[in-house]
Amino acid sequence: MGVSHIIELLNEDFMRTGDYQTEAQATAYHINRFSGGLRFVHKQESDIVSHWLDDIRISQTSSILDIASGTGRMIAQMLLYHPKKIYALDSSKAMLGQLSKNYFKEIEKNNIVLIQGDAANIPLKKRSIDLATAMHLFKHLPNIGPVLASVSQVLKPNGYLIFDILNSHSLIRFNLGGCYAYTFAQIKKALGKEGLIIKDVVHLQVLGETLYKITGSRLSSIVNLIDQTITQANIRIGTKMLILAMKQS
Repeated sequence: MGVSHIIELLNEDFMRTGDYQTEAQATAYHINRFSGGLRFVHKQESDIVSHWLDDIRISQTSSILDIASGTGRMIAQMLLYHPKKIYALDSSKAMLGQLSKNYFKEIEKNNIVLIQGDAANIPLKKRSIDLATAMHLFKHLPNIGPVLASVSQVLKPNGYLIFDILNSHSLIRFNLGGCYAYTFAQIKKALGKEGLIIKDVVHLQVLGETLYKITGSRLSSIVNLIDQTITQANIRIGTKMLILAMKQS
């Protein structure tokens, strides 16, 4: 891999928000996002989300909203808890089309409902959702307030929100490209404005997700080991924060 190609990768976010609109792009995303070194990134995030899902006791009576659901990266974990309903919301018809291929049986049974729409204007009843998730969304937003306000409206009292967000107090500030990062204080304030409080936070990927893209599976396993060691030491310098928040009653 040439130096120019590495620089190109370092200065791009895997896919821009405008790159999710065609069937070919949605298929490419689904194939590439969870392969090679990026499979370690997905597992890091999935393991933490699974731990939180155990703690908050998602059950067969729970309604879940997966915001910016894409091709359904988090839905497989949610299905393990047999929730009453999973609403998969995304602005891209193409991404929802790929999701429907991945989970056609669950959609036929009405266990998963697809919604093409805006995360800042969620078309669901107020106080109807037990858990909302928003993975790989906030890095695309220059202002997270409108989405948090919309999520807060549909969450039940004591309902939960799980999301990831880039940490501006980390190495990511040198490699943002077209993405946006926030401080912990900014996130806490934005959540508090909408009646949400932080219950847990985990810092991930101290060297950045891009490194997983360019190193491949073998070297990424070493990078992953470094990341896991730092994460377990609770040294809060990760480029990404994974956050569990709760709607106050």
